[in-house]
Amino acid sequence: MRYLILGAGVGKAIAYFLSRQKSTDWLVLADMDIDKAKKACAMINGPESCIFCIPIRFDAEKLSSFCFSKYDVVISALPAKCNYALANKVIDAGVNFCDLGGVISVTEKMIAELNDKAEKNCVSVIPDCGIMPGLGIMLARIFVEEFDKAEDICIYVGGIPQKPKPPLFYQKVFNIDGVESICYDPAPVLRNGQVVLDKPFSRLENFKIRELAGFSPDSRGSVEAFITAGASIAHDTFRGLGVNNFCEKTIRWPGFAKFISGILRQEFTEKMTHMLNIPVDHDNPDLLWMEVVVSGTKNHMRTTRFSTLLDLYDESTGLTAMERCTGFPTALIAKYLAKHEARIGVRTPEKAFSVDQLKQMREELKEYLNIKIKSPVN
Repeated sequence: MRYLILGAGVGKAIAYFLSRQKSTDWLVLADMDIDKAKKACAMINGPESCIFCIPIRFDAEKLSSFCFSKYDVVISALPAKCNYALANKVIDAGVNFCDLGGVISVTEKMIAELNDKAEKNCVSVIPDCGIMPGLGIMLARIFVEEFDKAEDICIYVGGIPQKPKPPLFYQKVFNIDGVESICYDPAPVLRNGQVVLDKPFSRLENFKIRELAGFSPDSRGSVEAFITAGASIAHDTFRGLGVNNFCEKTIRWPGFAKFISGILRQEFTEKMTHMLNIPVDHDNPDLLWMEVVVSGTKNHMRTTRFSTLLDLYDESTGLTAMERCTGFPTALIAKYLAKHEARIGVRTPEKAFSVDQLKQMREELKEYLNIKIKSPVN
């Protein structure tokens, strides 16, 4: 299998995963900053790798001069704004494509405008493959199948520092455009079976997560959670499955929501860039926590299914928790794409694969990520 990965940020986690797969024949990691790509490849090409990862320079502004046809799958780990043009060119080359996605308008445009072309060219295009949207939606989709009637879904997720520092108690764990999107874009949710737009930071709640007690500023695991648009277009999927209520809430250390609420969107990049300059590294490690909660009826009884994930910065590789939890599911999806096991056309992961395939993916990811399934609560 031959893979081209665009972007050496989260892309290095994708490359790390794929370099450890015996089915990988050829692996190229491309970035505008060739030194960044070379540094990432030096980490990836260890004794456990099955294939040598090759660094090259790639300029997203010069797509016409790039040859995609020699790959089985092209994976975009670039900002979401690049993905429509990339997908369009990759489809023209007759090659499968996936991306990290996360911006609703981009995903909707890809589905609306590129699906017919993808089907005509017999290729699969899968946007929204990261942690959320992505893995969280996939886990929820598996749970829905276990109910006679799934009624309520809430997904809590957040990448936060292990050593939080005021005033934000946050650090830059992914692209600042993505941070801006979740802070200001209205979030499509399901309420009583209808799609409504919730304001970001609405439905704020505070609670404690026992597993995070050793990291939280108050040493008790206290966090805040609020509505964001991190679920992309999953509301459409779950509405079609008869779910009544669905939302995604972002997890932060307490105080983040109040701080951001005082900043206008047009001021965000200027004011936040210098505040989000703490790198994620050995001295400032991150963590990622997610909980998928699905409730409904089974055999005429009300029950709830839970799945949790806690991941920490990896000292041995230097991969952040956000990179691992975003990159590894994306890499696994790319592996299935390379084997032509996804449905043809432009579809998000929970629609591109059957529930049985999603279950198989969940089991494979358990080898890399600490995904736990909790017993039903009646």
